Amino acid sequence: AVVVGLELARPLRSASIAIDSQVAVLHFERIVGGQRLEQFLPTTPKPLLTAIYGSLHALTGDWRPIAWAAILAFGAAIAGVGALAGRVGGPVAAAFAGLAVLASPTLLFDVGFALATPWALLGWVAAGLALSADRPRYGLAGLALLLTTLARLETLVLVGVAAGTLVALWLLSRRDPRARVPRGAWWILLGLTALPVMLVHDWLLTGDPMFWASVATRYSEGVGAATL
Repeated sequence: AVVVGLELARPLRSASIAIDSQVAVLHFERIVGGQRLEQFLPTTPKPLLTAIYGSLHALTGDWRPIAWAAILAFGAAIAGVGALAGRVGGPVAAAFAGLAVLASPTLLFDVGFALATPWALLGWVAAGLALSADRPRYGLAGLALLLTTLARLETLVLVGVAAGTLVALWLLSRRDPRARVPRGAWWILLGLTALPVMLVHDWLLTGDPMFWASVATRYSEGVGAATL
């Protein structure tokens, strides 16, 4: 996976960094400098990328470490996919799942331009490995989903499914003593704390804590107006 990522991004002499990831560096600079964003940018803020990419660029002054970080995240994510599938279905399932995800065109595109999906995949796999261990680590899974939500907001769907499952199991346990919520399972809802983090991030960045929720609408309105 790392070799594939190197072929796509080729970060030895230069770096192909998409606008969304460039904006993450800008967000970091504005927040650290105590400045507000000067104008609307059609990119939903991603606090995890703000922290990782912004720190890397601030420390090195170079875009290539960002590309390298995305490639390494991709490699770890694919290894995690194989490990998770192997834990559930054996070595054949591990090889099949790893190669299938490795060949995903959308994922490869994001790797080539250091976008958020490799980081999200890494977080999803980390949560899956934590939950499928002999002793499930619900706290680690919740932390993984928290960080992943800060890269891809869609992760809240997984947290919502987990919340619904736990509530249903708790209600069932009140009627049937044999059904019970596993000890410590509620820690998986730690992923919900990504929302206040996003609120603080956007308040520092723009003065509007709900900025992240308005980006898609404002962008669509702008595109529509430009088209007309």
